[in-house]
Amino acid sequence: MAESSERRVRPRRAAGGLTDELAAAAGTMEEHGAVGRVAKKIRAPPGVTEDLHMEFLLRLPPELPKHLFRFAAVSKGWRRMVHSQVFLREYHKYHAANPPMLGYLYNQRCAPAAEFVAIVPACFAPRLPDDGRGLYVIDCRQGRVLFHKLGRPCTPESIIVWDPVSGHQNYVSFPEEFESTGGGRWSAAVLGDADDTCVQAISQGGSFRIVFVAMTGEGETSAYVYRSKTSSWSAATSAEKPPTADADYIERKAATMVANNLFFRTSGRTIVRLQFSGEGAELSFLELPPSMAQGAVLVPAPGGRILRSAAVAFQSRYVRFCDTEAGGDGPAEWTPLTSVKLAVAGFGLLGSVETTGEILVGTGGGRGPYVFDIQSRCSRALPKPRADTTALTPLMGFYTPEARY
Repeated sequence: MAESSERRVRPRRAAGGLTDELAAAAGTMEEHGAVGRVAKKIRAPPGVTEDLHMEFLLRLPPELPKHLFRFAAVSKGWRRMVHSQVFLREYHKYHAANPPMLGYLYNQRCAPAAEFVAIVPACFAPRLPDDGRGLYVIDCRQGRVLFHKLGRPCTPESIIVWDPVSGHQNYVSFPEEFESTGGGRWSAAVLGDADDTCVQAISQGGSFRIVFVAMTGEGETSAYVYRSKTSSWSAATSAEKPPTADADYIERKAATMVANNLFFRTSGRTIVRLQFSGEGAELSFLELPPSMAQGAVLVPAPGGRILRSAAVAFQSRYVRFCDTEAGGDGPAEWTPLTSVKLAVAGFGLLGSVETTGEILVGTGGGRGPYVFDIQSRCSRALPKPRADTTALTPLMGFYTPEARY
């Protein structure tokens, strides 16, 4: 893993092109002793107001928090600004579309238990509900995690929506219509409420939705939407599986959101798509190309309206890609792209990062997984899980111990 750990994802250039300049300024100040006691002699140039300072600091990339620490050490005024509720709220809002990765969740292969692996355990290490025992992580989005809580002799199975920052848990029963029909193989996804205007701090007491999709043995697929505002499930949206569909059941893995379309993988090449339109939703089906039949993961492509499929052969250094319109009508037309060389030979793809379009690659030989940026072709190592697993679910968000709002 030595080769991949030496490579770093390049900082994303923020609006106004200030990312590189600010990073260089922070390094220059540190190099010339403008941090600590010497910083007391620093005076802001005439005309540079506190609001302008905040605009500079807001553009520091969240994946490189060391720059914020450097600027906080410049002066007492900047330290107060960086730690203020106003700046933290605005910083979270400014970078809400691309929050950093706090860690990832996974299901143990040999035990009914879920675990969380923190990127920086000393800063953020939340305790899972029931310490992860009897839980199966399915999805994570906008700072919330969705678990399947396995049933016990005196406790029925249910769905848990968990906020790792506040520790708040919501227990939700399965749709009554789903249980009355005898059930089936199902999966689910958690979304923010469409009526909620708070983008990133949406999990802090905000409302949410659960999308529940089930496929019966007879080929019928049904979708239900739960709204926490009303604490109720919608009526079923159903569709018959096409005769040519290659699917027996829906895989219980993280869904992929592209524009207004939510995609679920199945046991075969078939993808179940739930397309939202106004207050309603419509079910349809897509077929992956044969070359993507095994081990493919779905990820949004740049532009926001393209669904990308990625796959890597066992112990291969190359990942294959195919693109299609996320909301297109009719059969999916996949466009193959040029294969990309990985930093380290992959043993399969373990997932993807929906907000950045990155993929999570598994390795062997005692090494841990790593994140691969498709655009920059850079990689960064992730902490190794304690147990074997086949999928990773990234947790993206912000954590500020002093300011939970």
